[in-house]
Parts: sequence; structure tokens; C-alpha cells
Amino acid sequence: GEAVQYCSVPDALNIYITHEVFIGNSLFCGYANFPWHDNPMVVIGYKCNSNGYIFAHELGHALGLYHTHETHFGAELVNRSKCEESGDFLCDTPADPGLNHRNVNAFCVYEGAEKDQSGASYMPNTSLIMSYSRANCTRRFTEEQGIRMHYAIENYYSTYSCEKIRERTPASNELLSIYPNPANNFIRVHNRECAEFALTLYNTAGQKIHYQEKDNYINLERVPTGIYLLNLQDLRSDWSATQTIFVQK
Repeated sequence: GEAVQYCSVPDALNIYITHEVFIGNSLFCGYANFPWHDNPMVVIGYKCNSNGYIFAHELGHALGLYHTHETHFGAELVNRSKCEESGDFLCDTPADPGLNHRNVNAFCVYEGAEKDQSGASYMPNTSLIMSYSRANCTRRFTEEQGIRMHYAIENYYSTYSCEKIRERTPASNELLSIYPNPANNFIRVHNRECAEFALTLYNTAGQKIHYQEKDNYINLERVPTGIYLLNLQDLRSDWSATQTIFVQK
């Protein structure tokens, strides 16, 4: 919640990698907003994403793709009639009864016995990233899925540019917070632009006693009581700042 609130960058598809993803009280591997939502984003639980499937799947949603087993608009039929008006609206994604590890075996073969509304047996594609097939099986998007994603980029993300993102820096100490201060066992650095810093801690004699990059949490358990200077160097620009830190044990 804090990352979405403080780190959301306008004119960009925001992607968050976090330890755990909750929707309400339920734990998920990830979720995404469709491009027509006010705040397009992808949120991923990193423990679920060892092979990249979850990220690709959620990015597909952010680029306008539905699940291959989507039924909100009506269940697709195996014979593909009205495939442009039901399911995921795409005709080169075979009707999907809801793939999972129980009906797709370790060799990526569908073993289910489900039938559609007309009584036809399903013959789904177990390799499609937008399905819930086994993660080791999913590896591709279809041609029509690619067309739909390009349409989303051209119609929802056309104003986005890398230049706008590169220009964003912490810019102001008013946006920066370093807490707690006085500190005891840790310091956390945060700013509204969500910059990544090189953090260097000096003692009053000017000696470097700690250095780290990107991780904005500093463990002070081995740092004795005293007055220190914390230098922050933004890794994306030449912006830097120095803050006095009081450590009290």
C-alpha cells in the first residue's frame, strides 16, 4: 500500500516487486490493472516469480489481455463460434476450461475431461502465458494477443516516454525522509520519487564506516552511540544530500 501511494510515477506503467501481495486478507502471487484503469500497474510477489511467468502474465493484463479461461463475457465454445464476442475476445486462443496443475500433467499435456456447453471436449493450449497452466509449461503469447497488446501500447501508453522517467530525481529535501532520527538499530530512507541511493555513513572524523547501494534500509546494530553523517547519492542522477544522524543505544 505504501509503495503504491508514494512511489507511483505518472506517465509510466508502475511495476512493484514486493515480498507478499495481499488483496484484502488473501495472499496472491500478483495482480495488475488493465490499461483503461486510472493507475496502470503491475504488482508481483518475488517468491512466485522464479521463472518470470507471473511477471509476463500480469504484464499481459496491463497490456489489455484477459485470461484464456475468461467467462465474464460468456464462455467460449470449442468450435470457436462467437470467439470474438466471448471469453478473451480472441480467436487464436483455444477455449480453455480453466487449466491448473490438476488437469495439466508434468509433460504439459491436458488430461481433463471437461466439455463445453455444446458437449464438445476441450482441447486447450497449455503453453499460453495468459492461462493458469503449469508455470513450466507457459511460454508464449499468440499472434492476436500480440496485436491486442500493441493496440494497448498505442492507445493507452502513447504519451509515455523514457525521457520523462529519467528526468525524475529526488529534487528536494522536502520530499525526503530519514527515520528514525535519533536512531537505535536501523535507519530507513524514503522519498516521494522512490530513488535508489548509494548510502555512505561517516563518523565525525570523516571515516567511512558503512556503504551500500539500492537497499534504503541500514542496519545499525554494530554502529556505536554517536553522531554520524549520512550521504545519499541518487544512482540515477548527480543529486546528493547529507544528513546528520544521531545513534543512541
